[in-house]
Amino acid sequence: MANIITYINTLLRPYYTTILSIILIIFFLGVARYMYESYFMKNIKNKKYSDVANIPDRKPVIMIYFFFVDWCPHCLKAKPEWNNFKQQYSDKVVNGYVIKTYDIDCTDDNGDEVQVYLNENGEQSSTIPTTMRTSEIIRKHNIESYPTIKLIKDGVTVDYDAKVTAESLTTFVNSV
Repeated sequence: MANIITYINTLLRPYYTTILSIILIIFFLGVARYMYESYFMKNIKNKKYSDVANIPDRKPVIMIYFFFVDWCPHCLKAKPEWNNFKQQYSDKVVNGYVIKTYDIDCTDDNGDEVQVYLNENGEQSSTIPTTMRTSEIIRKHNIESYPTIKLIKDGVTVDYDAKVTAESLTTFVNSV
């Protein structure tokens, strides 16, 4: 057994520095890769871009959410007025902003997923569509009664606090 080890030592002795150098290089490359992935790659956030070529031409967005339930008599009265307003203003430009309207049925608050626009911080955005459960949206917007209308413009949420009519909604959108 000692003869084999002695024989291997005599064969490898001229290459000790080369072998040690290769092992150290492999070790430091492994450490460098770990550091790169741990500290640099996690700080890089991949952003989703859509319609990049037309960014200068794109208008900012006002999002209006209509929260309702099927069993509420006030919601049933407000729904036709909301639909009139939505038909008239959805995807139209008003005061330099594109109006986006969303109906959110809160009857089954764990029900369907709704497409909303959020940025990477979870704040409202006009560029990144995301799906959220209805219960998450209700919690996020602090909905306590129905019908509730919320307008979001430039990241600021404004509550609509009046009788729901197409005319009053038009006045509300033009005044904000």
